[in-house]
Amino acid sequence: MTGRRKVCAACPESIEQPSTGRPRLYCSDACRQRAQAARNRRRRFRSEWWTPPQVRARMLDEWPISLDAAACAPSALVPTYLGPDHPDPGRRDALAFAHWADLAPGGTAVWLNPPYTPAATLSQFLSRAVVTAHAGRTVVGLLPASTGTAWWWEHVIDAGAQIEFLRGRLSFGGPHAGAGRGTTAPWGSAIVVWKASHRRSHNTGRPRALIDPSGQRRYLHV
Repeated sequence: MTGRRKVCAACPESIEQPSTGRPRLYCSDACRQRAQAARNRRRRFRSEWWTPPQVRARMLDEWPISLDAAACAPSALVPTYLGPDHPDPGRRDALAFAHWADLAPGGTAVWLNPPYTPAATLSQFLSRAVVTAHAGRTVVGLLPASTGTAWWWEHVIDAGAQIEFLRGRLSFGGPHAGAGRGTTAPWGSAIVVWKASHRRSHNTGRPRALIDPSGQRRYLHV
């Protein structure tokens, strides 16, 4: 039994390990269930990466945002949002809508900083962003710059979105962050824009990288 845990992973109680078979991690079913509940809470919190203050300020300055499509009351960029704590039950599930164009007045944009995990949920949010743009509302999003993922190619590149890769790693707020400080993301980030009524170009050539006059932003168009 060399190397087997002698103390419960959830409390200070000692563990009596069996002589054969799988080693025990917990002293009781109650400790095992508490540990599982804690893992579930951490998993949920890891999907809540609140938009960093400097990104919030810049996006509100550059875009006429009228709807935050994936938020909670403390994190919403604007008063009109969709999220699980919305006082109107009909606005608690952003994925219940086929698109969000009808929720944003004409000439305005939708902000989207979606849950990043699980990937299937993220993909659903991005699919709504594409349809919303086709329905006549620009969607501006903050995403992990995960260029090797299926969702990136399907909903960003293949959808003809405009991309700005951000320098460095952003520090996000949210329930996973310590008091008064953010959590630095383990990935790079990008601002992705799905322009209103935009349709993917039929150009089958190589993608083009464009750099603005300051040299600070890099855009990719398909």
